[in-house]
Amino acid sequence: MMKTIFKYMFCSLILLTILQSGLQAQSARVRNADRLYDDYLYSEAIIRYERVHKKDAHVLRRLAESYRLTGDYEESEKYYDRLITNYPSETIPDDYWNYADVLRMNEKYAEASPYVEKYNTYRGEEIRAAGQMKDLYYYNNLREDKGQFNVRRLKNNSDESEFGTSYDGDKIVFASSRHGGRVVNYEYNWNEKGFYDLYEAKENPKNKLRLKGVKCMHAKGGLNKRFHEGPATFNADGTLMIFTRNSYAKRKNLNAAHVRQLELWYCVKDSKGKWGKMQPMPFNSKEYSVGHAALSGDGNTLYFVSDMPGGYGATDIYYSKRDGNGSWSAPTNAGSFINTEGKEMFPYYHDDGMLFFASDGHPGLGGLDVFVASAKNNNLGRPKNVGVPVNGPQDDFAFVLNRQKQEGYFSSNRAGGKGSDDIYGYDLLKPFQLTKRLEGYTKDAKTGAIIAGTKVTMHDDKDIIQGETMSDNNGYYSFEVEPDMNLTLTGTKDKYHTITKTVSTTSDQDVITADLLLDKIPEITLVVSVIDIKTRLPLEGVHVTVQDRDRADNVLASLYTGAGGTAREPLNENLMNKKINYSIKFEKDGYVGKTLNFVHTIDKEGDVNVSTALGKIELGTDIGKLIDINPIYFDYNKWNIRPDAAIELDRIVAVMKAYPDIEIELGSHTDCRGSKKYNMSLSDKRAKSSAAYIISKGISKDRIYGKGYGESRLVNKCECEGKVKSSCTEEEHALNRRTEFIVVKINVPQSTQK
Repeated sequence: MMKTIFKYMFCSLILLTILQSGLQAQSARVRNADRLYDDYLYSEAIIRYERVHKKDAHVLRRLAESYRLTGDYEESEKYYDRLITNYPSETIPDDYWNYADVLRMNEKYAEASPYVEKYNTYRGEEIRAAGQMKDLYYYNNLREDKGQFNVRRLKNNSDESEFGTSYDGDKIVFASSRHGGRVVNYEYNWNEKGFYDLYEAKENPKNKLRLKGVKCMHAKGGLNKRFHEGPATFNADGTLMIFTRNSYAKRKNLNAAHVRQLELWYCVKDSKGKWGKMQPMPFNSKEYSVGHAALSGDGNTLYFVSDMPGGYGATDIYYSKRDGNGSWSAPTNAGSFINTEGKEMFPYYHDDGMLFFASDGHPGLGGLDVFVASAKNNNLGRPKNVGVPVNGPQDDFAFVLNRQKQEGYFSSNRAGGKGSDDIYGYDLLKPFQLTKRLEGYTKDAKTGAIIAGTKVTMHDDKDIIQGETMSDNNGYYSFEVEPDMNLTLTGTKDKYHTITKTVSTTSDQDVITADLLLDKIPEITLVVSVIDIKTRLPLEGVHVTVQDRDRADNVLASLYTGAGGTAREPLNENLMNKKINYSIKFEKDGYVGKTLNFVHTIDKEGDVNVSTALGKIELGTDIGKLIDINPIYFDYNKWNIRPDAAIELDRIVAVMKAYPDIEIELGSHTDCRGSKKYNMSLSDKRAKSSAAYIISKGISKDRIYGKGYGESRLVNKCECEGKVKSSCTEEEHALNRRTEFIVVKINVPQSTQK
């Protein structure tokens, strides 16, 4: 079974976190059982622990782990249940994790979830803790046969252990603990099986259930010696072999714990096809293990497993590159996409850019599961569980795929096998889909119209950019994405609001659709049009100053009208459905300037139009019309200047100060209602009162005088004297009630007169 392999592979790594308190009070029988457990004699330790009358938390934990490590998952489940139920205060986080793992091995995925959640409360920062928080749908989906594999168990398996196949040209090389490879057969403690040796055989196209010519490998310089050896890996032409073996250093040269670490060794085939001298790889150390190597076809990239310090978990996958001089680079950890706090083992690199490996840290069906990740140009993607029938509730590992991507082998300790670990063959019926396609269209959210040339950016859940593209003329975009990711798409286009959309790639679909619907930014433009008041032609070069009366820093724009007499200023899109309150000042040399107060509610996008006319000072000009003066109102039968009238008269004062050479007649007019005599008298009083106000503001009395005209100068046919009855409306009568400021004289300076 796989756990026996793991003892061999990384025996120093599977020791559990053990409660040390209370050991002195344990019985001699428990202490004897503990010694057996510490020496990895789990089968014998089980016998001793079972004889203990009172099984406390320590004994229950040791029994649960011993049964788990010897592959009896039903018994392990029973003891973990008793430990967690009866000794909650002495339960440690690893108990929840291991119990959940055992439950998954017993295909009780729903029952396992609460214990993963419990573990997550203690170790929520772990990669594997977050990854294992999957719902039942995920596990049911993994258990669904997608028709990708046709699996067969090889008849060459013995009642011992076979695992770890690799390709060496037309031969298959694997590790086995079967007897017969050595003159003297040695056994190691855990399960009294033989040490592993390397065997080779040829594939049998006529009978895929049986390999041909299985024999033990031999090489110059020593292969298949006393301790473990295997698995092995080869380059494409079969001239380089790198394999795993136990350290053969003398006991005094081992580490302080006298542990024989795993090492990687290599040998090169000579021109006669014979393996040369065995030599150690530069990564070997007495302080940690390295093993389970996988070479790229060109022999220049090596993936392997180690428990060296600085990794993520129990064992991590590393890689090293060989330079032109044959030197190997320092190992590089494969990163958090691949490695977890658990065990990542048995890497296999396929030259098509795929990395296969086994893991018990990524979410799977129980024990070790086989995963595959994109590995193009050493850019390792997120792993994908290959699912059933390769993976099952027990350990499944050492997955390899031939160069043609049609068939391969893997190892498993699943039920129904012949030995503890067996080799299985498979046909690959469907290619691996390591990435998915994320695609969509960029459209107008309101009209649905295609928006070509939209910039689409893709971020991962750490806000790192994973891709960037532009939608084409049809608004289409696409990305190649990794599975099981949470992504954020951002769509950016001029004149549109930026949009973000979250997309998950965890579904079974190979093509994920995500349209980006962008809201158009309302285009609101203030359009100012100015004409000559006399010619009615557009006026170019008018200086327009726009101020917001509701803001302190109120100057919004300073513009000049063009040849068409217009000036344009874009307004903020946030003004939609809001009221603006602007003061707009118009200035041009030779023309009387003016200021308009413009109040408007913006209820649609487009142009907000403001138009006016400017005029020059000429004889007969009504200054009030040049500056758009508002009507001057008086109280009924009164002629005193009201505050609102004073505001308008102040504007006349400003013009007269700006043009000191003009003289004005201030004429007051009434409508036809009332007697002519009354109207004449009242209008004259009002005219003179208005002129007096202007004079009081510093204008010489020689420059302005007031005169009343009553109803003598009606601007329309609204007469109503005597028997004449007017049918005019109030608005028509109002046109006759007016005050005019007519330029009656322009005093040209003496120096300019002829």
